[in-house]
Amino acid sequence: MLVAIGMIPRSEVGLIFASIGAGLTLGSVPVVSNHELSAIVVMVMLTTMITPPLLQWRLRKTSIKATMPAT
Repeated sequence: MLVAIGMIPRSEVGLIFASIGAGLTLGSVPVVSNHELSAIVVMVMLTTMITPPLLQWRLRKTSIKATMPAT
């Protein structure tokens, strides 16, 4: 779970593909519209900002389990 949370903000690739898609057209229509590009940028910002608190929460939860005696 800790590794999965740590992978959340790895959206740089999404930004690259979105920007390439915004520059590509199919029949004079952009593959990625300005609205879609804006939504992708907001998603990247939110996931980047939420990851550190989630990691901190999970690390605390993991360290508490590690210090508890086995029953």
